[in-house]
Amino acid sequence: MVKEELGYTPAELIYGTALTLPGQMIEPVLSQDFPDPQQYVHRLRTSMSQLSPSGPRKQNVVSRVPKDINTWTHVFVRNDGIPSQLRPPYSGPYKVTKRELKYFVLNIGDKRNTVSIDRLKKAFIEEDLHSVPSFPRTDSTTPANTTDSAQPRHTKSGRTV
Repeated sequence: MVKEELGYTPAELIYGTALTLPGQMIEPVLSQDFPDPQQYVHRLRTSMSQLSPSGPRKQNVVSRVPKDINTWTHVFVRNDGIPSQLRPPYSGPYKVTKRELKYFVLNIGDKRNTVSIDRLKKAFIEEDLHSVPSFPRTDSTTPANTTDSAQPRHTKSGRTV
């Protein structure tokens, strides 16, 4: 539909050119363009037999297994599945009972579970949580200054502290 006062279609006004419909982009195929089916199959077989399979590509995947994994005594286990907002990403720590090349056997609750090392994270556990560090005792022979503590202190607002 051409705007008679302008002499252009709305598409020409917007895009600067006439619209091309999908059927106009495909050229009609004439029947004489088709090759003989037997000749086509022969050429296809010949070209397919000349193809050589490509070898596998070299992968640049670096192993991320920690070097000290065989010394871990306790680990956290990653919680797989759909994450919930209230669910922590890791559970644990759990004690390692057996180490294999690709998995660890852990004591989870009262069961022994096999977990892949890909889901494990080292847990740093203090050796003895209940021990109290001993500090050297210092005997003070100088008497404490009692005159400063006997006098009441006053803040800027006048309150006695």
